[in-house]
Amino acid sequence: MRIAFRSDWRYNLRRSPWRLPKMLWHEAKWFCQRGWRGYSDLEVMGGLNYYLCDMLPDALRDLENCRGPAKLTDAQWQRRIECMASGLEAARGVMDQAETFAQEERAVKRFRRGWLVMLRWFWWL
Repeated sequence: MRIAFRSDWRYNLRRSPWRLPKMLWHEAKWFCQRGWRGYSDLEVMGGLNYYLCDMLPDALRDLENCRGPAKLTDAQWQRRIECMASGLEAARGVMDQAETFAQEERAVKRFRRGWLVMLRWFWWL
């Protein structure tokens, strides 16, 4: 996953080589933070919503094969997981502004529906 706010070190090396040690320090720090807590300061500063909309759909789809709540069948659980994941993907499309106005309205509705499903079933994730 490439973060849009990350600086390109090759470009900065040509333009301002004196900044390279600081940039390498930040890259190493962010790498360690991702290992320790699963996210770095860069993702938080650069937009936590982008990070979550990139990471959570894949993580939710990994849960499709896990057993859900006892009162749901496997097919019902998989539908709910897919609703949550597609809602987050719709939110990413809205943030990227890649859709027309009509598509954006549908995407916002899909996000809201997925978010409500996530709120309802949050404790079983």
